[in-house]
Amino acid sequence: MGNLKSIRIKREVVDVTDDQSFDVRAVSTNDLMVLVSEHGATLGLIFGKLTGGAKAPGSLTTDTVQQLVFDMAREFPGIAAEIIALAADAYDPEGIKMAGDLPITVQVNAIEKVFHLTFASEGDVKKFVESLTRMLVGVSGALTNKAVLPSGTGIGE
Repeated sequence: MGNLKSIRIKREVVDVTDDQSFDVRAVSTNDLMVLVSEHGATLGLIFGKLTGGAKAPGSLTTDTVQQLVFDMAREFPGIAAEIIALAADAYDPEGIKMAGDLPITVQVNAIEKVFHLTFASEGDVKKFVESLTRMLVGVSGALTNKAVLPSGTGIGE
């Protein structure tokens, strides 16, 4: 049996020019948490489009999600730059700026590669959305059941 520390994460090369490129990997849970902490409300809107765009449970396809990812990149380019920087392991102000300054065709290519590395199949997309929905419903329910302490701190049991 292998060692977790010896696993090599699959990466794909994104060409910028003939002699310049960078590589990206799939988005991880840690990356998702960074994005949620920075852009929670916006990601909530995007997730709403994602789950509202499916006509019936199970009708969600890779194409649907991919279109929403590209719409997000167009409507929220800062988030797209952050996704690219995270997937390139360059999540710092300089890396985010560089990702934002890339030509749009390179950005789209990078986002597409990150998407395909993150979701290997339509089943992966569906499982992710179902799991995320359950988690959000659970967190939402837990938050609405909390009482506010008289101290006004908002921390309750």
